Amino acid sequence: MALLETLKLLYNLASKYPGQMHFFSQTVSSLIGIVSTISIPPGPLDPPIAQLLNDLAIIEWPASLSRDQEDTMLGFTKRTIELLDRSTSSLRPAQLETMLIALITVTRKLNELAYTKIEQLLRLSLLPQDEERDKPLGHSQTLASRLLRLQTSGGLTILPEAVSGLLFDLSDHDATKFVHNVGYGHAAGYLMTHKIPLPEDLNTTANGNSAGNGKVQINPITGQRLDAETPVTVPKMTDVEKEREAERLFVLFERLKASGVMNVENPLRTAQQSGRFEELSDSDPD
Repeated sequence: MALLETLKLLYNLASKYPGQMHFFSQTVSSLIGIVSTISIPPGPLDPPIAQLLNDLAIIEWPASLSRDQEDTMLGFTKRTIELLDRSTSSLRPAQLETMLIALITVTRKLNELAYTKIEQLLRLSLLPQDEERDKPLGHSQTLASRLLRLQTSGGLTILPEAVSGLLFDLSDHDATKFVHNVGYGHAAGYLMTHKIPLPEDLNTTANGNSAGNGKVQINPITGQRLDAETPVTVPKMTDVEKEREAERLFVLFERLKASGVMNVENPLRTAQQSGRFEELSDSDPD
């Protein structure tokens, strides 16, 4: 109880007196030591874990952490990953909406320390690995996939942004790496919200055991290996059905353009004007 009340007091003081942060920063090493050694409760983010993480999230970390405590910080990183793994596998997304924010903030602070071993461990644990690309990213049961699913969980407002920010950090704040790591479908929303230009030339290869250069092609939208995708079978259409579908699409594009919802150029009109589209006579056998 004494520890819990002390942690609450520390949080309130640090929140109310940010100008005195250099005093509060002296507690960071002790807080890290407690998190690294304390037993994790059945509810991974139950007290006092939650209060410890809240303090570490709000207090400014001293520069000494990035100079002479690499082994200590590596052990703390492993505990942070363990907490992420246990909480995302045992708690519902609605429970994680606010409870996980402090832990994600602490994880981002760890990445900012720029220790090579810590960066490698975080990327290996939190970003999808190539062996997960047999399915669209986010469909396996790994910690990385659970984080991706939190990005798109319905009803969440704060957590998706925090998770996306963490994964973008782990992608070196590079839009192309971000899309490659998590798939365009998981990356596009964050990039557009933050007005980060979408990459024009996506990296569509991943490490693999295929012959040749050891690279396999991947779908940049889903992140899945192309050779693992289920073939899409499209039923054959008669000429009449093709003509009706073309007319439907033509009308749809014209309506979108007229409504002002999208400033689009009708591709059927463009094809017709360029001579790549022509109307066939009823007697044309082709």
